[in-house]
Amino acid sequence: MSYTSSATFDLEELTFVLTDMLDMLDADNHQHGKRVAYLVSEIAVEMGWSPKTIQELVFGGLLHDFGISSSREFQQVVDAGLKRPEGFLPHCKAGWMALASFDPYCSLATLALYHHSPWSRMMADRFPDKERAILSNAIFLADRIDVLTAYYPKASILAHVEKIQGEIRPHAGGLFAPELVEAFMRASRKGSFWLCLDVPSELERILRSRVLEKESPLTFKQMRQFASLFAQVVDAKSPFTADHSHGVARLARGMGGWLGLDKTTIQWIEIAGLLHDIGKMRVPDEVLEKKGALTADERAIIQRHSFDSYQILSRIEPFEKVARWAGFHHEKPSGDGYPYRLEGEKLELEARLIAVADIFQALVQNRPYRRPLSKEKALDILQNMATVGHQDTELVNLLGRNLQESWELATTPTELAA
Repeated sequence: MSYTSSATFDLEELTFVLTDMLDMLDADNHQHGKRVAYLVSEIAVEMGWSPKTIQELVFGGLLHDFGISSSREFQQVVDAGLKRPEGFLPHCKAGWMALASFDPYCSLATLALYHHSPWSRMMADRFPDKERAILSNAIFLADRIDVLTAYYPKASILAHVEKIQGEIRPHAGGLFAPELVEAFMRASRKGSFWLCLDVPSELERILRSRVLEKESPLTFKQMRQFASLFAQVVDAKSPFTADHSHGVARLARGMGGWLGLDKTTIQWIEIAGLLHDIGKMRVPDEVLEKKGALTADERAIIQRHSFDSYQILSRIEPFEKVARWAGFHHEKPSGDGYPYRLEGEKLELEARLIAVADIFQALVQNRPYRRPLSKEKALDILQNMATVGHQDTELVNLLGRNLQESWELATTPTELAA
C-alpha cells in the first residue's frame, strides 16, 4: 500500500496486532487479551449467539483491559481471583472513556465499563439494556476463567478442569449470569477448550475465523485518531511519561514541516511518533519509575522497548516504513544505538528526526530522577550528542533554530478529547 493521505486501513487487522501491546503488561506473557477473547467467543458459540455478536465479543475481549496501563495494577486484578471486584472499577471507567472517544469502538465501550460488574448488581440496579449486560458479563466470566488458569501448571491444565469449574459454579447468579455459567460448563467439557489457550497460533486462527469477512476501513484521519488512542494508553503508564508520545509526535511533525517535507510524509511521521513507545508497555512500573541509577538488568529491560515497538508495527502491512521510523528511535548515526546498531544512511531521515524529538521531549519533561530541564540545557545536551555522532547534527541545529516553538510543541498538554 502506498503512503498517501487517501489510504484506508483495516480496523480489525490493526486491533489484532496492536492489542499485543496490551498483553505486554503480563510479565508471564500470558496473552490475557487474546485468551479472554477466545474464551468469551467459545461461551458465545455455546449460547448460540449470532456471528455478529460473536465478532463483537472477540474485539470486546481483546480490548476489555484498555483502561489498564500499569503492570502493578494489572497484577492486582489478576491476583484478586474471584474476590468482589469493587476495586477494579477505575480501569473499567478509563477503558470506557477511551473506547467511547473513538467512533469505530463506541459499541465496545459499555462492554469495557461493566466487565467487572457482578450480574446480581446489574440486575438489582435494573440495568436498562439486558442484551449489553449479558455481553459484558460474558467477558467478565471469561476474564476470571483465564485468571484461574494462571494458578495451575500449563502442561497439566486438564487435570485441574474440575477445580476451575468448581470455583466458577457457586458464583452463578452472583458474579455471573446463570445461563453463562451453564454454557461455560458445557463448553469446558472438551479438552480442546483448554488446550487451545496455550497455543498462540491456534488462538489467532480461531479468533480470526470468528471475524466476519466484511472489513471496517478507517480513513487516514481515523488512523491518526486510532494511533492517538493507543498512545494515550502508553503515556498513562506513568505520571512521568504523561503525554510523552503526543509531545514527540507534535515536535516530529513540526520538524518535518521546517524541513519542507511533503504533507503526507509529515502525517506518517506524526503517526510513527505517536506509536514509537508502544513496546514500553512491557517495562515494569518499578523500573520505569525508579529514582536511582538502573542496574544492568533494568537497563536491558528498558532497551528492549524499541525492539518490541518495531516487531509489533512491522506486522501491519501498510506500516512498513512507520515500523522503522518508530522502532529505530534509539539508533544512532554513529552505529552505537540499539537494538540493531544501524548507522549512516541505513538510518532514515524520519527515524533520526523522531530520535531527536524523543530525546528533547524527554529532557524537558519531568522524570523520577530529575526535574524538567530548560530548553537551553536540553539543546546543549543534544548538541553534545551530535558532536560525537549520536544524533543528526543538521536536525539538532534545526531544532535549535526553532527552540521556543520546539519547546512549546514538546510540552503543551494534549487535549485528548479533541
